[in-house]
Amino acid sequence: IQLMDTLSENEINNFITSFYKSFGLRNVLDLKWFNWFYNENPFGKCKNYILTNEKNEIVGGYGYLMFNYYFQKDIKIGVTGVNGFINPEYTGLRLYTELIEESLKDIHLNHELAFSFPHSDNIASVKGHLNCNWQEVKKIYFYIKTVDSNENISFNEYIFESDIEDLEDYDFTADEYQFFVKNYQWLYWRFYKRPDKQYNILVYKLNNIVKGYFLYTLYKDNNGIIRCQIADYDYE
Repeated sequence: IQLMDTLSENEINNFITSFYKSFGLRNVLDLKWFNWFYNENPFGKCKNYILTNEKNEIVGGYGYLMFNYYFQKDIKIGVTGVNGFINPEYTGLRLYTELIEESLKDIHLNHELAFSFPHSDNIASVKGHLNCNWQEVKKIYFYIKTVDSNENISFNEYIFESDIEDLEDYDFTADEYQFFVKNYQWLYWRFYKRPDKQYNILVYKLNNIVKGYFLYTLYKDNNGIIRCQIADYDYE
Protein backbone atom coordinates (compact mmCIF):
# COMPACT_ATOMS: atom_id res chain seq x y z
CA ILE A 1 0.00 0.00 0.00
CA GLN A 2 1.48 3.33 -1.04
CA LEU A 3 0.55 6.91 -1.80
CA MET A 4 0.23 7.36 -5.55
CA ASP A 5 2.18 9.98 -7.48
CA THR A 6 -0.80 11.70 -9.10
CA LEU A 7 1.50 13.76 -11.34
CA SER A 8 3.14 10.75 -12.99
CA GLU A 9 1.52 10.12 -16.37
CA ASN A 10 2.76 6.54 -16.39
CA GLU A 11 1.30 5.86 -12.95
CA ILE A 12 -1.98 7.55 -13.94
CA ASN A 13 -2.31 5.31 -17.00
CA ASN A 14 -1.63 2.22 -14.88
CA PHE A 15 -4.23 3.36 -12.36
CA ILE A 16 -6.87 3.95 -15.06
CA THR A 17 -6.17 0.52 -16.56
CA SER A 18 -6.69 -1.06 -13.13
CA PHE A 19 -9.84 1.00 -12.59
CA TYR A 20 -11.25 -0.33 -15.88
CA LYS A 21 -10.69 -3.91 -14.67
CA SER A 22 -13.08 -3.30 -11.79
CA PHE A 23 -15.67 -1.02 -13.39
CA GLY A 24 -15.41 -1.58 -17.13
CA LEU A 25 -14.30 0.87 -19.79
CA ARG A 26 -15.20 4.47 -19.00
CA ASN A 27 -14.52 6.73 -21.97
CA VAL A 28 -14.69 9.88 -19.85
CA LEU A 29 -12.15 8.60 -17.32
CA ASP A 30 -8.98 9.67 -19.07
CA LEU A 31 -5.83 11.65 -18.32
CA LYS A 32 -7.65 15.00 -18.54
CA TRP A 33 -10.40 13.87 -16.18
CA PHE A 34 -7.88 12.40 -13.74
CA ASN A 35 -5.87 15.63 -13.54
CA TRP A 36 -9.04 17.66 -13.02
CA PHE A 37 -10.38 15.43 -10.25
CA TYR A 38 -7.19 14.44 -8.44
CA ASN A 39 -4.85 17.41 -8.93
CA GLU A 40 -6.77 20.65 -9.51
CA ASN A 41 -9.09 20.89 -6.49
CA PRO A 42 -8.34 24.34 -4.95
CA PHE A 43 -8.77 22.86 -1.45
CA GLY A 44 -5.86 20.49 -2.09
CA LYS A 45 -4.81 17.55 -4.25
CA CYS A 46 -6.57 14.24 -3.75
CA LYS A 47 -4.49 11.74 -1.78
CA ASN A 48 -4.84 8.49 -3.69
CA TYR A 49 -3.59 5.29 -2.07
CA ILE A 50 -2.91 2.30 -4.30
CA LEU A 51 -2.44 -1.39 -3.67
CA THR A 52 0.17 -3.17 -5.79
CA ASN A 53 1.02 -6.85 -6.23
CA GLU A 54 4.40 -8.57 -6.41
CA LYS A 55 4.72 -7.47 -10.07
CA ASN A 56 4.19 -3.85 -9.00
CA GLU A 57 0.85 -3.81 -10.84
CA ILE A 58 -1.88 -1.60 -9.38
CA VAL A 59 -4.72 -3.89 -8.24
CA GLY A 60 -6.72 -1.51 -6.04
CA GLY A 61 -7.12 2.06 -4.97
CA TYR A 62 -8.82 4.37 -2.50
CA GLY A 63 -8.67 8.16 -2.67
CA TYR A 64 -9.35 11.02 -0.26
CA LEU A 65 -10.74 14.21 -1.76
CA MET A 66 -10.18 17.43 0.20
CA PHE A 67 -13.03 19.63 1.39
CA ASN A 68 -13.29 22.53 3.83
CA TYR A 69 -15.68 22.63 6.76
CA TYR A 70 -16.53 24.91 9.65
CA PHE A 71 -15.88 23.74 13.20
CA GLN A 72 -16.62 26.28 15.95
CA LYS A 73 -16.24 29.05 13.33
CA ASP A 74 -12.79 27.82 12.29
CA ILE A 75 -12.18 26.45 8.81
CA LYS A 76 -10.62 22.99 8.72
CA ILE A 77 -9.72 20.57 5.96
CA GLY A 78 -11.54 17.24 5.89
CA VAL A 79 -11.56 14.39 3.39
CA THR A 80 -14.13 12.40 1.45
CA GLY A 81 -13.40 8.81 0.41
CA VAL A 82 -13.60 8.43 -3.39
CA ASN A 83 -13.14 5.87 -6.16
CA GLY A 84 -12.36 2.85 -4.02
CA PHE A 85 -11.95 -0.53 -5.72
CA ILE A 86 -10.16 -3.87 -5.76
CA ASN A 87 -9.64 -5.85 -8.97
CA PRO A 88 -11.92 -8.93 -9.22
CA GLU A 89 -9.13 -11.52 -8.85
CA TYR A 90 -8.15 -9.98 -5.48
CA THR A 91 -11.59 -9.75 -3.87
CA GLY A 92 -12.54 -11.79 -0.82
CA LEU A 93 -9.09 -11.45 0.76
CA ARG A 94 -9.91 -8.50 3.04
CA LEU A 95 -7.52 -6.35 0.97
CA TYR A 96 -10.07 -3.55 0.46
CA THR A 97 -10.59 -3.28 4.21
CA GLU A 98 -6.83 -3.29 4.82
CA LEU A 99 -6.31 -0.63 2.14
CA ILE A 100 -8.82 1.70 3.83
CA GLU A 101 -7.52 0.96 7.34
CA GLU A 102 -3.86 1.62 6.51
CA SER A 103 -4.50 4.71 4.40
CA LEU A 104 -6.73 6.19 7.12
CA LYS A 105 -3.87 5.96 9.61
CA ASP A 106 -1.85 8.22 7.34
CA ILE A 107 -4.80 10.53 6.59
CA HIS A 108 -5.62 11.07 10.26
CA LEU A 109 -2.12 12.41 10.93
CA ASN A 110 -3.30 15.65 9.30
CA HIS A 111 -7.10 15.44 9.05
CA GLU A 112 -9.57 14.91 11.88
CA LEU A 113 -12.65 14.15 9.82
CA ALA A 114 -13.32 11.71 6.99
CA PHE A 115 -16.59 11.06 5.16
CA SER A 116 -17.43 8.42 2.59
CA PHE A 117 -20.51 7.82 0.48
CA PRO A 118 -20.39 4.25 -0.88
CA HIS A 119 -23.30 3.44 -3.17
CA SER A 120 -25.91 1.51 -1.19
CA ASP A 121 -26.08 -1.16 -3.92
CA ASN A 122 -22.34 -1.78 -3.62
CA ILE A 123 -22.62 -4.16 -0.67
CA ALA A 124 -18.92 -5.08 -0.75
CA SER A 125 -17.86 -1.44 -0.43
CA VAL A 126 -20.37 -0.78 2.37
CA LYS A 127 -19.09 -3.84 4.28
CA GLY A 128 -15.50 -2.79 3.65
CA HIS A 129 -16.17 0.58 5.32
CA LEU A 130 -18.05 -0.92 8.26
CA ASN A 131 -15.25 -3.44 8.81
CA CYS A 132 -12.90 -0.46 9.19
CA ASN A 133 -15.10 0.97 11.97
CA TRP A 134 -16.67 3.74 9.88
CA GLN A 135 -19.91 4.78 11.55
CA GLU A 136 -23.11 5.06 9.57
CA VAL A 137 -24.31 8.59 10.27
CA LYS A 138 -27.24 8.93 7.90
CA LYS A 139 -28.64 7.39 4.76
CA ILE A 140 -28.53 9.67 1.73
CA TYR A 141 -31.79 10.14 -0.15
CA PHE A 142 -32.41 11.53 -3.61
CA TYR A 143 -35.64 13.45 -4.16
CA ILE A 144 -37.49 13.46 -7.48
CA LYS A 145 -40.12 15.86 -8.79
CA THR A 146 -41.91 14.86 -12.00
CA VAL A 147 -42.79 17.83 -14.19
CA ASP A 148 -45.67 17.66 -16.64
CA SER A 149 -44.31 18.52 -20.10
CA ASN A 150 -47.46 20.56 -20.73
CA GLU A 151 -46.96 22.58 -17.57
CA ASN A 152 -46.31 26.25 -18.28
CA ILE A 153 -43.17 27.21 -16.38
CA SER A 154 -41.84 30.77 -16.31
CA PHE A 155 -39.19 32.58 -14.29
CA ASN A 156 -40.08 35.55 -12.20
CA GLU A 157 -38.41 38.89 -12.85
CA TYR A 158 -35.57 38.20 -10.39
CA ILE A 159 -34.34 34.88 -11.82
CA PHE A 160 -31.88 34.70 -14.70
CA GLU A 161 -30.07 32.09 -16.75
CA SER A 162 -26.51 33.00 -16.02
CA ASP A 163 -22.86 31.96 -16.06
CA ILE A 164 -20.51 30.77 -13.32
CA GLU A 165 -18.65 34.11 -13.39
CA ASP A 166 -21.71 35.76 -11.82
CA LEU A 167 -20.75 34.04 -8.54
CA GLU A 168 -17.28 35.59 -8.42
CA ASP A 169 -18.47 38.26 -5.96
CA TYR A 170 -21.09 36.13 -4.22
CA ASP A 171 -20.88 36.30 -0.41
CA PHE A 172 -20.29 32.73 0.80
CA THR A 173 -19.27 33.91 4.29
CA ALA A 174 -22.92 33.99 5.32
CA ASP A 175 -22.65 30.20 5.61
CA GLU A 176 -20.29 30.17 8.59
CA TYR A 177 -22.97 28.50 10.71
CA GLN A 178 -23.34 25.73 8.12
CA PHE A 179 -21.01 22.76 7.79
CA PHE A 180 -19.39 22.74 4.36
CA VAL A 181 -17.33 25.68 3.18
CA LYS A 182 -17.75 26.75 -0.43
CA ASN A 183 -16.15 29.53 -2.43
CA TYR A 184 -16.03 30.68 -6.01
CA GLN A 185 -12.72 28.93 -6.78
CA TRP A 186 -14.11 25.58 -5.61
CA LEU A 187 -17.37 25.97 -7.57
CA TYR A 188 -15.45 27.00 -10.68
CA TRP A 189 -13.29 23.87 -10.42
CA ARG A 190 -16.05 21.46 -9.46
CA PHE A 191 -18.65 22.47 -12.03
CA TYR A 192 -17.22 24.74 -14.73
CA LYS A 193 -13.91 22.95 -15.35
CA ARG A 194 -15.28 19.40 -15.16
CA PRO A 195 -14.38 17.87 -18.55
CA ASP A 196 -17.09 15.20 -18.83
CA LYS A 197 -20.23 17.16 -17.88
CA GLN A 198 -21.73 20.54 -18.62
CA TYR A 199 -23.54 22.49 -15.92
CA ASN A 200 -25.90 25.44 -16.19
CA ILE A 201 -26.71 28.03 -13.58
CA LEU A 202 -29.73 30.06 -12.52
CA VAL A 203 -29.16 33.07 -10.28
CA TYR A 204 -31.52 35.13 -8.16
CA LYS A 205 -30.69 38.85 -8.30
CA LEU A 206 -31.89 41.88 -6.39
CA ASN A 207 -30.61 45.30 -7.45
CA ASN A 208 -28.26 43.45 -9.82
CA ILE A 209 -26.62 41.63 -6.88
CA VAL A 210 -26.69 37.81 -6.76
CA LYS A 211 -28.57 36.65 -3.66
CA GLY A 212 -28.79 32.95 -4.53
CA TYR A 213 -28.18 30.37 -7.23
CA PHE A 214 -28.54 26.78 -8.24
CA LEU A 215 -26.38 24.72 -10.58
CA TYR A 216 -27.90 21.95 -12.63
CA THR A 217 -27.08 19.49 -15.40
CA LEU A 218 -29.30 17.73 -17.94
CA TYR A 219 -28.94 14.08 -18.91
CA LYS A 220 -30.93 11.15 -20.29
CA ASP A 221 -31.77 8.18 -18.10
CA ASN A 222 -31.74 4.57 -19.29
CA ASN A 223 -35.20 5.03 -20.81
CA GLY A 224 -34.17 8.08 -22.83
CA ILE A 225 -36.08 10.48 -20.57
CA ILE A 226 -34.40 13.85 -20.03
CA ARG A 227 -33.70 14.56 -16.38
CA CYS A 228 -32.47 17.67 -14.62
CA GLN A 229 -30.16 17.10 -11.66
CA ILE A 230 -29.69 19.98 -9.23
CA ALA A 231 -26.05 19.65 -8.28
CA ASP A 232 -25.53 22.60 -5.92
CA TYR A 233 -27.41 25.58 -4.57
CA ASP A 234 -27.03 28.38 -2.05
CA TYR A 235 -28.78 31.55 -0.93
CA GLU A 236 -28.12 34.39 1.49
